[in-house]
Amino acid sequence: MFNIEKSIETLKKLKEVDADYFVISHIDRVLNKDELDALIEKNISNIEDNIEIILELLEQPHTREGLLQNLVILNDLPLNFTQYYIYFSSVSAFLSYLRDKKLIDYSIENGEMYFYRKPV
Repeated sequence: MFNIEKSIETLKKLKEVDADYFVISHIDRVLNKDELDALIEKNISNIEDNIEIILELLEQPHTREGLLQNLVILNDLPLNFTQYYIYFSSVSAFLSYLRDKKLIDYSIENGEMYFYRKPV
């Protein structure tokens, strides 16, 4: 994920597509409308869950790398060189989204950027 806002918008627009069947590039079969709607809801829920987890983690300041480390451990994510950088980009997208929504802020200390949840 590279832009959380656009991803959510795209998922919601897909629900409005009037078709009986859908071909998704990363799935090995054709989906019907009900299956697509369920998949869309699962993806939106996944985004929302990750937002909540990140906000919880940012009750304490974390660098982007520290946040990624926590997410990898919490979600038992498989990790190799390529996956690390894909996850790293996704964490960046979530941080940008949450900052745009004014839910988090940052500080720079000793050349490192720390993100934290804004007080409610």
